Order: sequence, then C-alpha cells, then structure tokens
Amino acid sequence: SGPQEMISHQLDLHRGGLTELLKFLQFSFHGGTDLPRAINQALKKQTEEGWEKADILLVTDGRFPLEKSTLKKIEHYKNINNLRIFGILTGNWQHDELQIFCNDALRIRY
Repeated sequence: SGPQEMISHQLDLHRGGLTELLKFLQFSFHGGTDLPRAINQALKKQTEEGWEKADILLVTDGRFPLEKSTLKKIEHYKNINNLRIFGILTGNWQHDELQIFCNDALRIRY
C-alpha cells in the first residue's frame, strides 16, 4: 500500500497455510500503492539463497506510480535472473504500463 504499510506473506503449504494465504489476500489497505518499495523488497528477496528463481506476483487495483528507475531495475533482474513478474489487476482502473513489466497479467473486474 502506501508508505509504511507493507505486509509480506511467505506461502506455507503445510496444514493451515492456504487458509493463511486467503486471509492475507483479503487484506485491504485503502491507501494507494507504493509500487517501487514493494518491487524493491521483492527484488531484494531474489538475492537471498533459495529465492533466486522465484517469480513475483503483483496484485493491484492499478493505481500506482511507476518510476523509470524501478523499470530499469526490473529489466536488470529479468535479464540476469530470468525473473518473471505476473500481475493481477483488480477493479476498473486501467494501467497499461502493467503490461510493460509483467510477463503476463490478468484483469479481474468486480
């Protein structure tokens, strides 16, 4: 979400893990999207052992700033680590730039 409102979740496929994931996915901030901070945290995770081949899933309502420096960083990781980013766009906002840095994107309207 916005500044100082970041929550991350590590998927646990053991008992209760999917329930926790569903709780996490239902969380709502109502405060904008600090995409550069979220992407930078995900890219930093890529440097940790065991996460080098991890994909990134971005779920957004489409309201986010997109900086050229963030795009350059994403392209760097895509070229070096074969990073893949998948997007889920919820709601009715249109953000064509999501298609620029995501390998694939799905739109869900409600």
